[in-house]
Amino acid sequence: MRIVFWQSMVTRHQAALVRALSMMPDVDVTYVAAEEVDARRAGMGWTAPDLGKATLHMAPDASSIARLAAGFGPEDVHLCQGFRGNGVIETALPSLAARGARIGVMMEAVDQRGLSGSIKLPVYWSRIRKFRGQVRFCLAVGQDAAAFVARCGFPEERIFPFTYFTDPPAPAESPETGGFRLVYAGQLVQLKRVDLLIDAVASLDRPDVRLSIAGDGPMLAELKTQVDKKLDAQQVEWLGTLPPDEVQTLIQRSDCLVLPSEYDGWGAVVSEALLAGVPAICSDACGAAEAVRGSHRGGVFTSGDAADLAGLLRQQLQAGAPDRPERQAIAAWAEASLSGAAGGKYLTDILTSAFGQSPAPKAPLLT
Repeated sequence: MRIVFWQSMVTRHQAALVRALSMMPDVDVTYVAAEEVDARRAGMGWTAPDLGKATLHMAPDASSIARLAAGFGPEDVHLCQGFRGNGVIETALPSLAARGARIGVMMEAVDQRGLSGSIKLPVYWSRIRKFRGQVRFCLAVGQDAAAFVARCGFPEERIFPFTYFTDPPAPAESPETGGFRLVYAGQLVQLKRVDLLIDAVASLDRPDVRLSIAGDGPMLAELKTQVDKKLDAQQVEWLGTLPPDEVQTLIQRSDCLVLPSEYDGWGAVVSEALLAGVPAICSDACGAAEAVRGSHRGGVFTSGDAADLAGLLRQQLQAGAPDRPERQAIAAWAEASLSGAAGGKYLTDILTSAFGQSPAPKAPLLT
């Protein structure tokens, strides 16, 4: 079996799954991308990830994408990044469909907030209706993606809940001692609602709570002013943009990760935290909310509700910093549900179901 990934870039979100698949017997993996790392993510310290034994093809323009699409065999399975045009998919999806290729699509929930979000439903409805006859299955990433794709007319029996899979981290130093340590890692933009997190921490009136913020963005100055007004400056650590491996170490040394976004297609830092044995709290507007619920630790709060978030933080404080056995239990659940190996097995089971007669497999996240 050959599985071909079509992506706009060589993304860390797919790397663990690609590596796991490439190590499986009788599976060949090809990865097609327009670029290795885009400028924004390169500025955040991202580098092209290891894809294991997968074959990488760079296709920076429409002609090279179409040429590659024409070169694969009829039994190869193609996994495209979404239904809409994003450079690669704008050319690859119609080229593959015209050849009668075996196609699947992976997509996140769509951000439908505001005026720009309100027009997305008819746009996706048109695109999905156009290709639903050629696309054999859809991998719906996050808790709301499946409902959205079905609403756009894609057959529900061909939609499979999916996630972004991540490899467990290497062992790290013991967690920090002294106080309860919260961590946020991501951009400092309105979408991420770090201001809500600061308000929630302030409402706790607990000077022993420490908040580490890793990231940068246009709201940095405003958020620092908010902290100066509402918290003891010693409670908040501003770390700026860190390379991914340093972010992972930071998470491992913390007691709870918080992702308060008002929208996140998934939220990879949640997966990273759970695989490190660290409880996570996120809003119900994050795709990763289903992973938090599945872990039975941390919690999911109503997006935009600082009081609800503060309530979950109080519960974590009452429970105390997770000890080693609890961290090991969280990590064991996450490895069985969110690791590259779990994802590789699940995807091959999906393909067997989509192109054979076997029943649909149950997502490891939901078992």
